[in-house]
Amino acid sequence: MKLVHADVEAFITQEIQPKVRVDGGNVELERIVGTDVHIGAHSECSTCSAMAGCMKGWLETRMKRVFGDECRVIMHSRRPYYKRCPPHTPALPLWPTKTSSVEACL
Repeated sequence: MKLVHADVEAFITQEIQPKVRVDGGNVELERIVGTDVHIGAHSECSTCSAMAGCMKGWLETRMKRVFGDECRVIMHSRRPYYKRCPPHTPALPLWPTKTSSVEACL
């Protein structure tokens, strides 16, 4: 079965988006290449650790029921730029510390 962009997009907006928006997430169709359906995960879905496994599996199962077994889902995390750095990343000092590199060598 050939995947039609309008049909897949309608399925995602009517069946999938309402379910993921309940938890503050969002998904959207990015492109279709052959039988590969590329889905962008936004908002809470983009930072969720279950996106790659559970979300992909759940979405792929639902899509295979409607569009056939050859359909394959590829998830892409679309995090905003301000959420890309992990929270444990240490901040760099804005000015030199009291001990300079020259004093540390003495």
